[in-house]
Amino acid sequence: MLGLSKERIENKVELEMKKAGIDILAGDEWLKSPDLPMLVVDIEGHDVYEGILFAASIDIYLKQGATLVRTDQKCWASTWNTHVNHVVGRNAVDTIDTVALPAILDKFVLDYQSANSTHGM
Repeated sequence: MLGLSKERIENKVELEMKKAGIDILAGDEWLKSPDLPMLVVDIEGHDVYEGILFAASIDIYLKQGATLVRTDQKCWASTWNTHVNHVVGRNAVDTIDTVALPAILDKFVLDYQSANSTHGM
């Protein structure tokens, strides 16, 4: 998508998580985790107004393994999510990963740290 690649987005997300002290699990380490956490970043975009502007929709959600109480069945559950629309001039598409994505990741980090704080326990 106009200079944005899966690798560029993954690197940005991993960097932000590492800076915040949030562990990134991969491979066997992830498979051994009891809740199989997965942060999903979905970015979709398209030209608007005859290519003058570019609109991006960014969704981020945390999926984790869960167990249904009634049936004891394992499933995936989205335990956190947020969404933002980002509209820019066609020449400013790079602000998706330099402005919009960091802002939404900051929200995730703050919520994650708040939910996982050991203060007061």
